[in-house]
Amino acid sequence: MKPIAIIVDAACDLPASFIQQNNIFVIPFNIFTNDGCVKDDALPQSKLRLYKSHIVNKSLDFARTDVLLENEIENFFLDHIVFNFDSAIFITVSASRSDMFKTMHSAWKNMSIKCFQLRRQKGLTAPFNLQMINSGSMGPGQGLLTYAAVQAVKNGRDINDAIKIVKALRTKIFTYAIANDLLYAYTRAKQKNENSITWSKYALASALNLKPIMHFYAGESTTVGRGRGFEGALSKVIAHLKLKLKEGVEINQINVSYSGDLHDIEESNDYLTLVGAAKTYGVEVMLSHMSATLAVNIGEKAIMLAFCAESSRFNE
Repeated sequence: MKPIAIIVDAACDLPASFIQQNNIFVIPFNIFTNDGCVKDDALPQSKLRLYKSHIVNKSLDFARTDVLLENEIENFFLDHIVFNFDSAIFITVSASRSDMFKTMHSAWKNMSIKCFQLRRQKGLTAPFNLQMINSGSMGPGQGLLTYAAVQAVKNGRDINDAIKIVKALRTKIFTYAIANDLLYAYTRAKQKNENSITWSKYALASALNLKPIMHFYAGESTTVGRGRGFEGALSKVIAHLKLKLKEGVEINQINVSYSGDLHDIEESNDYLTLVGAAKTYGVEVMLSHMSATLAVNIGEKAIMLAFCAESSRFNE
């Protein structure tokens, strides 16, 4: 029996190779369009297919994302987790951004007794221990907490110690995002009653070709700066990350996700500068395709970057 299963939802951004090598289980989201429902299962080929299918575009008929039904989540656990592990850690996207944590909590209350009985029938006498963590983050920020959980389990920590480590880091995860298509991002924010991009900010930014730099922390989103064009905004975020690297980060990874062809980022001077600076301080940069669930809400060719530190005051 394997000791601890690590579970995330598809809003978690990590390289596919890391997910596969560490046997991380991914619960998909449903994405609803005029053509029906598709699954965001976090596989790179699925994400690219969804990007290319124009699910992220300026259409008036925007795609809608939603969590699985409780019975679908129950089936996922019975198929993959409950009979193969004695315990599991499920790190969800921020509860302020999605109903995943709430739905999972409700589903577990209904299925916990059933799991106990079914395990007994298979001769598994130990109770199944599920611990859920609201990451307060999403995308690469959620991915960093998952990375920390994986490292804790690899280092032989039991589930209680692993949970303590992840919860202690949860308030130190800082995520920055730059939307490439500002009209799309503004429209989606308006639909969700968010104030990260208001009409006045959109109008000014469009007139001056300014791209807002959005900051996500502890379930809240704010705009902390602007840059001239996408590259200008990215340069400011990279400069900030270089400063944080010099001061010291608490997880030796910076996590980056992009809603498009990764070569666009890998070949950019700013990204190469970040990779070089990180290497100087013994920190690695992980790059992955952005979750289609997140891309639906922020737009195509957007970037998100996350790190873990004591503080992150962004100075333009």
